[in-house]
Amino acid sequence: MTFLLLGLAMAEEIPDELPLVPWGEAVVSADAIVAYQARELGVHGVLNQDVDWVIQDGAGNPVDSFWLASAVPDVEAEELLEKEMKRARIVQWSAVGLGATLVGLAAIPVMAIDHSIEKPKWKTYEDRVDRASFDSDQDYLQALDEQQALYLQDLGAYNTAAGDNADRRWTGLALASGGVMTLASSPYAVQGFVTKRREPANLWSRSRAEALVEQHNLALRIELGLPITEVAEEDAFGE
Repeated sequence: MTFLLLGLAMAEEIPDELPLVPWGEAVVSADAIVAYQARELGVHGVLNQDVDWVIQDGAGNPVDSFWLASAVPDVEAEELLEKEMKRARIVQWSAVGLGATLVGLAAIPVMAIDHSIEKPKWKTYEDRVDRASFDSDQDYLQALDEQQALYLQDLGAYNTAAGDNADRRWTGLALASGGVMTLASSPYAVQGFVTKRREPANLWSRSRAEALVEQHNLALRIELGLPITEVAEEDAFGE
Protein backbone atom coordinates (compact mmCIF):
# COMPACT_ATOMS: atom_id res chain seq x y z
CA MET A 1 0.00 0.00 0.00
CA THR A 2 2.82 2.35 0.89
CA PHE A 3 4.57 1.68 -2.42
CA LEU A 4 1.30 2.30 -4.26
CA LEU A 5 0.78 5.71 -2.62
CA LEU A 6 4.41 6.66 -3.30
CA GLY A 7 4.04 5.69 -6.95
CA LEU A 8 0.87 7.77 -7.29
CA ALA A 9 2.59 10.79 -5.68
CA MET A 10 5.55 10.52 -8.04
CA ALA A 11 3.23 10.22 -11.01
CA GLU A 12 1.49 13.45 -10.04
CA GLU A 13 4.74 15.46 -9.84
CA ILE A 14 5.20 18.18 -12.46
CA PRO A 15 8.07 17.28 -14.77
CA ASP A 16 11.16 19.48 -14.70
CA GLU A 17 11.12 19.85 -18.47
CA LEU A 18 8.24 20.48 -20.82
CA PRO A 19 7.41 17.65 -23.25
CA LEU A 20 8.57 17.42 -26.83
CA VAL A 21 6.41 19.21 -29.37
CA PRO A 22 6.46 19.43 -33.16
CA TRP A 23 8.43 22.27 -34.81
CA GLY A 24 7.51 22.14 -38.47
CA GLU A 25 8.62 18.69 -39.56
CA ALA A 26 10.82 18.18 -36.49
CA VAL A 27 10.05 17.37 -32.86
CA VAL A 28 11.88 19.53 -30.34
CA SER A 29 11.83 20.41 -26.65
CA ALA A 30 9.12 22.82 -25.62
CA ASP A 31 11.68 24.40 -23.26
CA ALA A 32 13.80 25.36 -26.25
CA ILE A 33 10.78 26.86 -28.01
CA VAL A 34 9.82 28.91 -24.95
CA ALA A 35 13.40 30.17 -24.63
CA TYR A 36 13.54 31.01 -28.31
CA GLN A 37 10.27 32.89 -28.29
CA ALA A 38 11.46 34.96 -25.33
CA ARG A 39 14.83 35.82 -26.92
CA GLU A 40 14.04 36.11 -30.60
CA LEU A 41 14.16 39.60 -32.04
CA GLY A 42 11.76 41.41 -34.30
CA VAL A 43 11.53 44.76 -36.07
CA HIS A 44 8.33 46.64 -35.26
CA GLY A 45 6.94 49.92 -36.55
CA VAL A 46 6.05 52.54 -33.94
CA LEU A 47 4.04 55.75 -33.84
CA ASN A 48 4.55 59.07 -32.05
CA GLN A 49 8.25 58.45 -31.42
CA ASP A 50 11.49 59.93 -32.71
CA VAL A 51 12.03 56.86 -34.90
CA ASP A 52 9.74 54.91 -37.22
CA TRP A 53 10.69 51.45 -36.02
CA VAL A 54 12.36 49.65 -33.12
CA ILE A 55 13.80 46.23 -32.39
CA GLN A 56 12.29 44.22 -29.54
CA ASP A 57 12.75 40.77 -28.11
CA GLY A 58 9.96 38.28 -27.60
CA ALA A 59 9.02 39.84 -24.26
CA GLY A 60 8.65 43.30 -25.81
CA ASN A 61 11.87 44.68 -24.36
CA PRO A 62 13.68 47.20 -26.58
CA VAL A 63 17.07 46.24 -27.99
CA ASP A 64 19.68 48.96 -28.43
CA SER A 65 22.25 49.31 -31.18
CA PHE A 66 25.26 48.73 -28.95
CA TRP A 67 24.05 45.32 -27.80
CA LEU A 68 22.90 44.18 -31.25
CA ALA A 69 26.10 45.29 -33.00
CA SER A 70 28.10 43.25 -30.48
CA ALA A 71 25.75 40.26 -30.35
CA VAL A 72 25.38 39.61 -34.10
CA PRO A 73 28.16 40.87 -34.56
CA ASP A 74 28.25 43.73 -37.07
CA VAL A 75 31.93 44.65 -37.28
CA GLU A 76 31.41 47.81 -39.31
CA ALA A 77 28.78 49.09 -36.91
CA GLU A 78 30.99 48.27 -33.93
CA GLU A 79 33.91 50.16 -35.48
CA LEU A 80 31.67 53.14 -36.26
CA LEU A 81 30.25 53.21 -32.72
CA GLU A 82 33.73 52.93 -31.23
CA LYS A 83 35.04 55.75 -33.42
CA GLU A 84 32.13 58.01 -32.54
CA MET A 85 32.47 57.15 -28.84
CA LYS A 86 36.15 58.13 -28.94
CA ARG A 87 35.22 61.40 -30.66
CA ALA A 88 32.54 62.10 -28.05
CA ARG A 89 35.01 61.41 -25.24
CA ILE A 90 37.54 63.77 -26.81
CA VAL A 91 34.87 66.47 -26.88
CA GLN A 92 33.98 65.66 -23.28
CA TRP A 93 37.56 65.89 -22.00
CA SER A 94 38.17 69.01 -24.07
CA ALA A 95 35.19 70.59 -22.33
CA VAL A 96 36.53 69.45 -18.96
CA GLY A 97 39.92 70.99 -19.74
CA LEU A 98 38.37 74.24 -20.96
CA GLY A 99 36.09 74.45 -17.91
CA ALA A 100 38.95 73.83 -15.50
CA THR A 101 41.07 76.45 -17.29
CA LEU A 102 38.32 79.05 -17.06
CA VAL A 103 37.83 78.37 -13.36
CA GLY A 104 41.58 78.71 -12.82
CA LEU A 105 41.76 81.94 -14.82
CA ALA A 106 38.96 83.38 -12.68
CA ALA A 107 41.39 83.58 -9.78
CA ILE A 108 43.69 86.05 -11.62
CA PRO A 109 41.37 89.09 -11.68
CA VAL A 110 40.06 88.26 -8.21
CA MET A 111 43.58 88.23 -6.79
CA ALA A 112 44.26 91.59 -8.46
CA ILE A 113 41.48 93.33 -6.52
CA ASP A 114 42.89 96.22 -4.46
CA HIS A 115 41.44 95.95 -0.96
CA SER A 116 43.45 98.88 0.40
CA ILE A 117 41.45 101.66 -1.24
CA GLU A 118 39.26 103.77 1.00
CA LYS A 119 36.69 106.34 -0.03
CA PRO A 120 37.86 109.85 1.01
CA LYS A 121 35.66 111.87 3.38
CA TRP A 122 35.32 115.63 2.95
CA LYS A 123 35.40 116.23 6.69
CA THR A 124 38.96 114.92 6.82
CA TYR A 125 40.06 117.61 4.35
CA GLU A 126 37.93 120.29 5.97
CA ASP A 127 39.47 119.64 9.37
CA ARG A 128 42.89 120.38 7.93
CA VAL A 129 41.91 124.06 7.66
CA ASP A 130 41.64 125.90 10.99
CA ARG A 131 39.98 129.31 10.73
CA ALA A 132 42.02 130.59 13.61
CA SER A 133 45.21 130.04 11.64
CA PHE A 134 44.27 132.54 8.95
CA ASP A 135 44.28 136.33 9.18
CA SER A 136 41.41 136.83 6.78
CA ASP A 137 38.36 135.05 5.47
CA GLN A 138 39.79 135.26 1.98
CA ASP A 139 42.87 133.25 2.99
CA TYR A 140 40.67 130.76 4.84
CA LEU A 141 38.36 130.26 1.84
CA GLN A 142 41.35 129.89 -0.46
CA ALA A 143 42.74 127.17 1.79
CA LEU A 144 39.35 125.42 1.75
CA ASP A 145 39.32 125.57 -2.04
CA GLU A 146 42.72 123.92 -2.14
CA GLN A 147 41.54 121.14 0.17
CA GLN A 148 38.40 120.70 -1.90
CA ALA A 149 40.52 120.31 -5.03
CA LEU A 150 42.60 117.63 -3.26
CA TYR A 151 39.40 115.93 -2.06
CA LEU A 152 37.94 115.82 -5.57
CA GLN A 153 41.23 114.54 -6.94
CA ASP A 154 41.40 111.75 -4.35
CA LEU A 155 37.70 110.97 -4.84
CA GLY A 156 38.27 110.61 -8.58
CA ALA A 157 41.19 108.26 -7.96
CA TYR A 158 39.06 106.23 -5.56
CA ASN A 159 36.20 105.95 -8.07
CA THR A 160 38.64 104.78 -10.73
CA ALA A 161 40.14 102.17 -8.42
CA ALA A 162 36.69 101.07 -7.24
CA GLY A 163 35.59 100.73 -10.87
CA ASP A 164 38.66 98.64 -11.65
CA ASN A 165 37.87 96.39 -8.68
CA ALA A 166 34.30 95.98 -9.89
CA ASP A 167 35.54 95.06 -13.35
CA ARG A 168 37.89 92.48 -11.84
CA ARG A 169 35.06 90.98 -9.78
CA TRP A 170 32.74 90.72 -12.78
CA THR A 171 35.51 89.29 -14.94
CA GLY A 172 36.30 86.66 -12.31
CA LEU A 173 32.61 85.83 -11.92
CA ALA A 174 32.14 85.51 -15.68
CA LEU A 175 35.16 83.23 -16.04
CA ALA A 176 34.15 81.07 -13.07
CA SER A 177 30.53 80.82 -14.24
CA GLY A 178 31.60 79.90 -17.76
CA GLY A 179 33.99 77.28 -16.39
CA VAL A 180 31.40 75.72 -14.11
CA MET A 181 28.79 75.59 -16.89
CA THR A 182 31.32 74.06 -19.27
CA LEU A 183 32.26 71.43 -16.70
CA ALA A 184 28.60 70.68 -16.00
CA SER A 185 27.82 70.25 -19.69
CA SER A 186 30.83 68.04 -20.48
CA PRO A 187 29.07 64.70 -19.77
CA TYR A 188 26.41 65.50 -22.37
CA ALA A 189 28.94 64.93 -25.15
CA VAL A 190 28.93 61.19 -24.41
CA GLN A 191 25.34 61.05 -23.19
CA GLY A 192 24.10 62.75 -26.34
CA PHE A 193 26.00 60.27 -28.50
CA VAL A 194 24.66 57.29 -26.56
CA THR A 195 21.09 58.61 -26.66
CA LYS A 196 21.25 59.20 -30.41
CA ARG A 197 22.90 55.93 -31.34
CA ARG A 198 20.94 53.78 -28.87
CA GLU A 199 18.07 53.53 -31.36
CA PRO A 200 18.87 51.03 -34.14
CA ALA A 201 16.95 53.24 -36.57
CA ASN A 202 19.65 55.88 -36.08
CA LEU A 203 22.38 53.45 -37.08
CA TRP A 204 20.99 51.06 -39.70
CA SER A 205 18.42 51.13 -42.44
CA ARG A 206 15.35 49.03 -41.72
CA SER A 207 16.32 46.42 -44.32
CA ARG A 208 19.79 46.11 -42.81
CA ALA A 209 18.31 45.82 -39.31
CA GLU A 210 15.92 43.08 -40.46
CA ALA A 211 18.87 41.17 -41.92
CA LEU A 212 20.78 41.47 -38.64
CA VAL A 213 17.72 40.36 -36.67
CA GLU A 214 17.32 37.30 -38.86
CA GLN A 215 21.04 36.56 -38.46
CA HIS A 216 20.64 36.76 -34.68
CA ASN A 217 17.52 34.57 -34.67
CA LEU A 218 19.25 32.00 -36.85
CA ALA A 219 22.19 31.78 -34.45
CA LEU A 220 19.73 31.52 -31.56
CA ARG A 221 17.90 28.59 -33.18
CA ILE A 222 21.20 26.80 -33.69
CA GLU A 223 22.19 27.48 -30.07
CA LEU A 224 18.90 26.03 -28.77
CA GLY A 225 19.00 23.02 -31.08
CA LEU A 226 16.01 24.13 -33.12
CA PRO A 227 15.67 23.55 -36.85
CA ILE A 228 17.18 26.36 -38.91
CA THR A 229 13.92 27.03 -40.73
CA GLU A 230 11.62 29.10 -38.50
CA VAL A 231 7.96 28.16 -38.22
CA ALA A 232 4.97 30.09 -36.99
CA GLU A 233 4.45 30.16 -33.23
CA GLU A 234 1.09 28.43 -33.39
CA ASP A 235 2.54 25.67 -35.55
CA ALA A 236 5.25 25.06 -33.00
CA PHE A 237 2.67 24.17 -30.38
CA GLY A 238 0.38 22.41 -32.78
CA GLU A 239 -2.52 24.82 -32.34
